[in-house]
Amino acid sequence: GVDPERIVFSDVAPKDEHIKRCQLADLFLDTEFSGVTTSCDILWSGTPMISKLGANMHNRVGGSLLKACGLKELVVQTWAEYKDLAVKLAMDDQTLLAHRLNLEMGRETCDLFNTQQWVYNLEHGFLQIVHGYEKGHPNANLLCDFTYKRSRRPSLN
Repeated sequence: GVDPERIVFSDVAPKDEHIKRCQLADLFLDTEFSGVTTSCDILWSGTPMISKLGANMHNRVGGSLLKACGLKELVVQTWAEYKDLAVKLAMDDQTLLAHRLNLEMGRETCDLFNTQQWVYNLEHGFLQIVHGYEKGHPNANLLCDFTYKRSRRPSLN
């Protein structure tokens, strides 16, 4: 178990202090109920996170966040995998450090925090909607491939 003295409850803090607190954790355990904003804050702080996927959209947010940070190996399907990974990482300082460095070094460029790329992708999605409407397909399903980067401007044909 965890020594009760290591568990700290605190009041709400300003954002910069909150992020500093997040950095104190070795590992964040996101459940299938997903922390969403807290999970984003944890990842921004550089603290690795494990997430268990659920069946619904709100149960899959943590996994999407980790994938957008390039850490899909920290996403699990079952509670057994969740426990095994948590124990493994808790005993492996080197792997935790590697994940932390990956998060810190990719903070400005990973898909989760690259706002400029996100806006570009959203604009492209809107252009696809308008283009489909102009071609007479106003109710067609739309699949936006957001894996391209700005330097590869896609065709809207």
